[in-house]
Order: sequence, then structure tokens, then C-alpha cells
Amino acid sequence: MELKQLEYFVELCKVRNFTKASINLNVAQPSVTKAIQKLEDELGVKLVVRSQKPLGLTPQGEIFYSQVERILKELEAAAALISRAEEGNQKILNFGISTFSGVALERMLAAAETAPRELFYNIIHCSSTDICNRILDEKLDLGWVIGYDIPSNLEFIPLETQEALLILPENTPLSFKPEVTFEDLREEYFTTISSNKKSALVQLVLERCHQAGYEPKKTFDYEAYHPSAQLAIQWVRNGLGIGFLPQYAVSEITDLPVISMSPPLTFPVGLVHRKGGITSQVRRMITYIRSNYPNFIQRWES
Repeated sequence: MELKQLEYFVELCKVRNFTKASINLNVAQPSVTKAIQKLEDELGVKLVVRSQKPLGLTPQGEIFYSQVERILKELEAAAALISRAEEGNQKILNFGISTFSGVALERMLAAAETAPRELFYNIIHCSSTDICNRILDEKLDLGWVIGYDIPSNLEFIPLETQEALLILPENTPLSFKPEVTFEDLREEYFTTISSNKKSALVQLVLERCHQAGYEPKKTFDYEAYHPSAQLAIQWVRNGLGIGFLPQYAVSEITDLPVISMSPPLTFPVGLVHRKGGITSQVRRMITYIRSNYPNFIQRWES
């Protein structure tokens, strides 16, 4: 799989037309056609519905598009960041952001009008538990995590309380109940839980299930499974089970029932760093986020 194939695929998804995509990419149309066909052959699935006008995407194509578009944006941002850092000869701050709870913060850091211009930083996506471990191993300088089971030699700065919301497939009987408890989920399959227990959100959901007296059924029961928010939503959309995601990760869902549990599943979220002396970059980033994040969230929710 080549980077060029991914770039061609993303452009095709944007314009939904092979001719327009080739013009925008400044290449011959057969080059785009062959690249997409080769990509489908390598993946072993159809990504594009060629019989539709404009072109459509298969369910697999929609999932692949959301992931590849994000990856290409991260590559572009990383290249720009390295270039800026080289110009200023400044050390890059490695910032770990929780895959699920950091949706709003990452958007603030990426937006042109709110990004801190005086700081050079690289964003790494992983679970809250992985972030804490990487900070301890000095592979990360700062993290944005769910405040659950934080190691004693790390400093946690709580900045907000988030709520994990229940996502249901369309027209499921649960969506018509006046309130939903964890006891009601006993026979459901969970798309956001697996044998991988590194996720703080997974641990919080498991605790509630255990308090209700059962071990939840898992849609995907293998250790390496740790879905992105987009994938988790797509699995629910495909009817493979239910899911739990923090409120900002589900803010743009309009086609699925999104429900607050009874009682609500809430948790603290904030910054984490090594105790003791911290670098000036870490201190400046903490100050920046504490000063700007609350206002950003107010605008987000308004």
C-alpha cells in the first residue's frame, strides 16, 4: 500500500468523481482508476460503488475513508511541525491525547484560530493507561487522560467532568425506554469492550457491569482490539452491538440514539505529567490549556 494510493482515494472520496479527482491531483484519470483498483485488491474489499452517480462508498469504504483522511492530516501536520521546529530550533513537546476523551481538546489544538502559535508539539493518540505509561518511560512529556487509576508518581490536573454516553443501533427497544440502567444491558454485545483492558473508559464500563452482576458480552474479543471513535460508531451503526463514548466524541451523531445512563457514567478528565521538575514547554502548554480550554468548550456547546 502506497501513500499515493491513499491520497488518490481521499481526493476521490471528497469529489466523488474520477475525472474531477484526476484534475485536482494533476494526473491522468487512468492513474487514479488503477490506484483505487489496486488499493481494493490489496485490502480484499470493495471501497467504491462505481454504479452510483456521484460515486458512493461501501460501508468498508466509509470506515477506511475516515481513518485514512485522519492519518493524512496527521502526516501533513507532522511534516509542517518538523519544518517549523527546524526553523526555530526548538524541542518538540510530545503530547499524548486519549483517543476517546480528547476529541474537543485536539480540535482546539488543531484549529487555526485557537492553536498555540508559540509552541511546537506532536500529538500521539492512545489510551489513557498507555499515555501514563509512556510519560513514566519519558516517551511523552504531557498527557490528556481520563482520571482513573493514575500512577502515584504522576501529577493529575483535573480540568472537567465528562460523561460516557450509550450509543444504540437504530430502532432498538432500549431506545424507547424512559431510562436505561446497566442491568438493562446484560444481554447486549459491547463494541467498545475487548480483552484489552488498557482503556480507562473500558475499565469504567466494566466496573458498572460488574456492579450490576455480570460480565459484558464482547462483539470483538481479542486483546489487540482498541477502536477509534469513528470505528466504534460504525460498528453500532452496522448493528453489531452497543457502544460507550465520551460526550464530545458523539456530538455529531444524528442517525443513532445516544442516551445518558441512569445514573450517569461520569469521570474526571485532565492533564497528567511527571511529578517534580517540569520543562518550560510543559508548563507553557498547561497554562495555555487551562486558560483557553474552558472558553473553547463553551463555544462548542453553544
